[in-house]
Amino acid sequence: MSETEGKKKTPKVGLYVVDPERKGAAPSKPKDAKDNESQKAYYTRKYMEIHAAKKSTD
Repeated sequence: MSETEGKKKTPKVGLYVVDPERKGAAPSKPKDAKDNESQKAYYTRKYMEIHAAKKSTD
């Protein structure tokens, strides 16, 4: 058996500081988004708000 086969590498574990103000995984979440709202749901809601406003003015 060669030297490289007998050795096992240990996984590297890195620690990092998490900002307590950050919720969820999206770092650039819009300020007016709801806490439990997905990105798709947010943009769908915004789209509907814009087009509902247009429809009511026509």
